[in-house]
Amino acid sequence: MRKFYLLLTTLSGWLLPASAQVPGPAISQRLSPSAVKKITDNQASTWWVVCKDTSLLSKHLIKIGADPVSRHDARTGLTVIRASWEKIVPLVDSGVISYVDKPRIPKEEVTIPTFDASANQLNTLHHLLPSIDGRNLVLSLKERRPDTTDPDLRGRYLSTSLTDADGSAHATIMATMAAGAGNSHVTGKGAAPGTTISSASFSSLLPETDADYLRYKISVQNHSYGTGIENYYGADALAYDASVIAKPDLVHVFSAGNNGSGNPENGPYAGIPGFANLTGSFKMAKNILTVGAIDSFYNIAPLSSRGPAYDGRLKPELVAYGQDGSSGASAIVSGIALLLQHCWQMKEGSNSLPPASLVKAILINAADDLGNEGPDHASGYGNANAIKAVLTMNNKRFFTGTLQPGTSQVVHLTIGPGIRQLKASLCWTDPPAVPNSAKALVNNLDLQLVQTNTGKIIYPWVLSAAAQADSLQKPARRGIDTLNNTEQVSITDPAPGDYQLVVHSSSLHEAQAFSLAWQADTAGRFNWYAPTGSDPLRGGVPSVIRWSSSFNIPTGKLEYSTGNNQWVLIEEALSLGRNCYRWDVPDINAAVRLRITVGNDVIHSDEFIVSSRITGYTGFNCPDSFLIGWNKVAPVTKWAILSLGENDQHLHTIIPSLSDTVAIFQKGAFPQRLYAIAPLIGGKPGQQSFLFDYSMQGVDCYIKSFLASLPDPTAASIRAELGTLHQVKRIVLEKITPKGILALQVIDAPSQQGFNWKDPDLGQGENTYRLKIELGSGQLVYSQPEKVWVVKKGHYLVWPNPVSAASGVWVYDADLSEAVIQLYNVNGQLLQQQALVSYPQWLSVAGLKNGLHYLVIRQAGKRVYQIAILVR
Repeated sequence: MRKFYLLLTTLSGWLLPASAQVPGPAISQRLSPSAVKKITDNQASTWWVVCKDTSLLSKHLIKIGADPVSRHDARTGLTVIRASWEKIVPLVDSGVISYVDKPRIPKEEVTIPTFDASANQLNTLHHLLPSIDGRNLVLSLKERRPDTTDPDLRGRYLSTSLTDADGSAHATIMATMAAGAGNSHVTGKGAAPGTTISSASFSSLLPETDADYLRYKISVQNHSYGTGIENYYGADALAYDASVIAKPDLVHVFSAGNNGSGNPENGPYAGIPGFANLTGSFKMAKNILTVGAIDSFYNIAPLSSRGPAYDGRLKPELVAYGQDGSSGASAIVSGIALLLQHCWQMKEGSNSLPPASLVKAILINAADDLGNEGPDHASGYGNANAIKAVLTMNNKRFFTGTLQPGTSQVVHLTIGPGIRQLKASLCWTDPPAVPNSAKALVNNLDLQLVQTNTGKIIYPWVLSAAAQADSLQKPARRGIDTLNNTEQVSITDPAPGDYQLVVHSSSLHEAQAFSLAWQADTAGRFNWYAPTGSDPLRGGVPSVIRWSSSFNIPTGKLEYSTGNNQWVLIEEALSLGRNCYRWDVPDINAAVRLRITVGNDVIHSDEFIVSSRITGYTGFNCPDSFLIGWNKVAPVTKWAILSLGENDQHLHTIIPSLSDTVAIFQKGAFPQRLYAIAPLIGGKPGQQSFLFDYSMQGVDCYIKSFLASLPDPTAASIRAELGTLHQVKRIVLEKITPKGILALQVIDAPSQQGFNWKDPDLGQGENTYRLKIELGSGQLVYSQPEKVWVVKKGHYLVWPNPVSAASGVWVYDADLSEAVIQLYNVNGQLLQQQALVSYPQWLSVAGLKNGLHYLVIRQAGKRVYQIAILVR
């Protein structure tokens, strides 16, 4: 074993504190930065190591008294062990272990949950292709368990041996954004509402075993968490690259991180704030997708972490909606990946999945470029576009092949006139690199777009990887990419004719599978994205209008109409290049259509519904029936009622059209408890109410609340609130007395649901009230009795009596005079004494023996009140 020495030094670019024991150069080259930080800790802990010969490692671990190997991957040599650092050093020094990394603690990467499905055109996809919903596929969330009773996830959770025992709100939000059914509200509908959801604990940051992914049929795994800023290719990055090699159709999607202004402490980009701040070395993997965040207006979220990767590779590859964090952006892209897999299965069969490289290529190629032309280190290749991606898959604008050393693969394209842009993307699943490699790429493929008749070559977009802020901010240029396993080439206004997409390599030593995707956008087109005919809007609430435009004209006139060909101006000169606009939706209830005028072209949107907020409530919840109701909104006269049963995964309509604003259901025929209401305008549903459980609204059989109190000694205050006035003929406030029941108040045909009464005629002690409701059918409904305790001036009251030995009594004194409470046993022994200072005052009897006791009140030493109390 080599000797350790104390020295302030730099190991492979990482600065250690002077107090650390630093290994020699041969060992230091085999340590990750995370491992370097822990080499002074000699407590036994978990390590990730790379070791080809596990049997040899196991023998050494037994010899040094360490725990046995807990996990080993024979392909990569990645092994999980538990030992102290001092016991690992000789294994590294001798070469038994070639690399050492240290697990970290993950952190969820979202702050405030918000969701806008239209920002990634999910609403457009759900409207045009509703059958593509991710069904028969399994999404895994690598984090804690979501709330499996959530109405948007109900009936679609797959519990496995990987599931964390603990649940979290973050997991529920991620599951909803990726695959929510939209039962609770329109905002609860995720990208792939038909998919099965599972979860896997992130107590280990390594991928699940290959066998687990196969056993549970997991095809997409979402990773919405991070650690610190880490710029190196570690054991975890190797493991995720190997995971996709082992299961080539498995898609791993990671959030980029929420440290967009962070300053990396190590690696080539150390000290450059705002760049290379992805949160976790696992995000340095090549065969995954990392996703940054944008807001509703396609601005990069300030929190969103930026690239490049430690070796200059493009990161993140994509962005998606994530107003307050990249967690949600990752979940959205995971959902779109599932939609692509479902689209593939609809054509190729349910037992088939597309290569992960094809899913990546399509997602990247279909993304909408943001900012300067070409990729950048903040938005990657652009904002994920769900409808473009699925149409690429549906229309088979892709090619998968295998490149042999010394050969080329060519895809021939014919481009007609009037094309605004031709774009193609190449992606391949690259073999894992050696941990701590200066460059992660192993097999370097190259993509070229060749104009056949001229031989002109258009090269892919490349970015500067120089470790300077101004260089990292430079726009993309065309060149040869030697860093990334994804390349993209595009050309604006291509001349009509034949083109070739050429994939080749000058340094390939083994066969390499790859995927290509392409699209040609027609010039002079305008497409509405939001709202579609399936997107009802809230009246009086701002909403974002979305579109895509390939017109050369920069502006257009935006208007809306509620019919009769009368158009109202919204914006005279709308900037078409923004692709979105914040519209202050009028506070109306109507069928609405938008139109844009661009030059001589007029393009109309789908007709969509604008409606006021609908709020459902419970009118009564009786033993055999219940009533639900909702607010009236003019001029709506028809309503639909939807319900979600215990075994339902999605809402279904139980009453397609109703003229009233209340509905009574018999519990035997309608056992479900969750309901929503939607207004009908021209036969089309507006935005539904939030889903509500009629049994959890605090309403019993007609009575929402009935309370009696004594705010002052002169009169009792009685308040009542009804859930509904439906069929109520009369209400009566009754007082129950020893002489019988008195009707204090009688209201015929009540017109309000809330009531306040006073009763000044109070008796000493207990005063009991109840509410009687008489229905039109003659049925009577009673409230529970409510009591107030009254103590007349100069009197006292002790309650309850008898009293439980574990409880106590209340002592009431109307005068609240200076007095002392005493408690005696039957032998006259004083057990308790306290000053009487409050109204009422609590006196505990805990610890007293069962039997008779005496409570005495004294004023100035004189006994003024005595009562026997039975403790039992």
